[in-house]
Amino acid sequence: VPILAVIVHEHGLANLPYVTILAALFLVAFALIGIGKYIRKVPESIVLGFTAGVAVVIFCSQLNSFLGLSGITGHEHFAGKFAETVTHLFTANLPTIIVGAMSLAIILTAHRIRAIGKIPATLLAVVFCSLLVYFVPGFNSVTTLGGAYGSLPLGFPDFVGGKLDFSMLLERELWLPALKVAGLIAIESLLCAVVADRLTSTRHRSNQELFAQGAANLGSAFFGGIPATGVIARTGTIIKTGAATRVASMIHALVVVIFVVALAPLAAKIPLPVLSAVLLVTAVKISEYKEVRRFIAEKSWRLGAVLGVTMLLTIFTDLVMGVGAGLILHLAFAAHDKLKTYRDKDGPIRLSEDEVL
Repeated sequence: VPILAVIVHEHGLANLPYVTILAALFLVAFALIGIGKYIRKVPESIVLGFTAGVAVVIFCSQLNSFLGLSGITGHEHFAGKFAETVTHLFTANLPTIIVGAMSLAIILTAHRIRAIGKIPATLLAVVFCSLLVYFVPGFNSVTTLGGAYGSLPLGFPDFVGGKLDFSMLLERELWLPALKVAGLIAIESLLCAVVADRLTSTRHRSNQELFAQGAANLGSAFFGGIPATGVIARTGTIIKTGAATRVASMIHALVVVIFVVALAPLAAKIPLPVLSAVLLVTAVKISEYKEVRRFIAEKSWRLGAVLGVTMLLTIFTDLVMGVGAGLILHLAFAAHDKLKTYRDKDGPIRLSEDEVL
C-alpha cells in the first residue's frame, strides 16, 4: 500500500493500471527466466523470522476491531499503530469484546463436538455471531463490515481494458515503479509459499507461482483492480482450516465471486470482531512460536541473530526491509565462515560456483 500510494502521488491514479500491467509482465518474465528458484533458497532463519514478524503484525492489527476501540488515528508503521491501540484501550466496547470472545471460543472448541466437528469452526463463528449481532438487542453497537466500510458493491466490476492506451506501457518512467511492485509481489508471494510448504510438508513450484501471480495481476488491471499478492494471513488461515489441495483456492475464489454477485449485502452484516478472532487465532498458529523457540535453543547465536533482525524489521518497517537485512546478515556470517574455511596460506581463496551463489 505505501508503494502504491507513492506511485499514485507521483504518476497519478490514471497510470496505476499501466503500472499493474507492467508489473504483471515483469512477473511473467521472472517466471520464464527462472528467478523463483533463488527465492526458494531463502534460509530457514529468515523464513521463521519473517513468519513470526508477520504474525505479530497481524495479531496486533486486529486488537482494535476485537476490542471495539474507537477514536483510532491511522498510522503507516507498526509502532504508531500499536501506540494508538494502547492509548485507546479505555474506549473498549463490552458487547464487541463478548462477540469476539464467543468467536474465539467457537473457533477453538467446535472441532471437539462430534455433531458439528466437520464444519469449519471459522464458518460456524461467523454465522452464529452475525446472527447474534443482527437479532439480539444490546449488540447493535458492534461494528460490522458495512458499518466500518459502507455498503459493499454488488455485481461484477466494469471491464476497462478497452479504454486503456497501451502505448503508455512504453513510458520508461513507469518501468521502475512497476519493477518495484513486481519485486515485492514476487518476494511476498514466494515467501508465503515457503511458509505454506512448512505448514503442509509440501514443495511449491516457484516459477509457476510467479507466472500465476502475473496472470492474476494482468486480469486485475483490465477490471480496474490494484496489484495483488499472495499473503500468509489468508494462506495460513485456509491451511489451518483444513485445506489440502489447490481446490481450496478455487473454492475461495468462487465464494468471493458469489459474494460479489449476490451476497454483498449479507457480507456487510458480518461483525468485525468475528473476523478479528479468526485472524488472531491464525496469527498464533502461523507464528510457529514453538519452532522459533526450538530454533533459537538448538542453533547458533548467529542464526538466532538473523531470525531476530528479520522479525524485528519486518514488524517495525516492512517485509522487504526485514528479509533484505536478514539476508545481508546471513550472507555476512556465511562469507566470514567461508573465508576461515578456505583461506590458503600459499594462494588466494578458491570457491566453487555453487559456493559463490
